[in-house]
Amino acid sequence: ATSYPHTLVIDMKKNIKVRGFSFLQRNGMRKVKDVEILVSTDNIIWKSEGDFTLKEINTIQHLNLTNESTFRYFKIISKSAFDSDKFAALAEVKCY
Repeated sequence: ATSYPHTLVIDMKKNIKVRGFSFLQRNGMRKVKDVEILVSTDNIIWKSEGDFTLKEINTIQHLNLTNESTFRYFKIISKSAFDSDKFAALAEVKCY
């Protein structure tokens, strides 16, 4: 078993213009608290869109980016959880 950070990389198969992200926490334990979002057009060079703190809720939460961004890949780096355990779980992540 490993500790934080945990990383999830998503390939959207084409460049998409994005204003923000929606997160749905898993129902129960392992809710992610602190994340960093990075974006890339080539899966080699990454740009950080910032650090965010998710809420400990079971409804969709939206994180707006400072500026609209166009990218193909995004990386979610989970840095901590609300239960202080070393595991992370998310139900859904979407771009808008």
